[in-house]
Amino acid sequence: MTRIIKVPAKNIGANRYGYYKRLLERTDLSDIITHLTKPTQDDLNAIFRDVTKIDSAVIHKINCAAVDRLVQILKDQCILGSTTATGFIAGKRPAACFQDVPLLSILKI
Repeated sequence: MTRIIKVPAKNIGANRYGYYKRLLERTDLSDIITHLTKPTQDDLNAIFRDVTKIDSAVIHKINCAAVDRLVQILKDQCILGSTTATGFIAGKRPAACFQDVPLLSILKI
């Protein structure tokens, strides 16, 4: 004889409260998406043209160039997709990548 046991359903995010409760309990979920931005290849070429060693000044220049690119994206209101030649994209169509993990988790990737 088969015995059926009824298990009360947990709130799995069917409403706003459940969604935020689940978000707080899980460290691998985020309610934001992140687009990682890097300097243009031209900016990197200019930065590394006369570099003999990578130090904090070089890192600062790279970070500033990435922020400049982010500002340009915001002004243009457009993210151009990368290709296999310009990024880590597999396939023929350009694509932009977004991460839906918490920022601290992205640091571990």
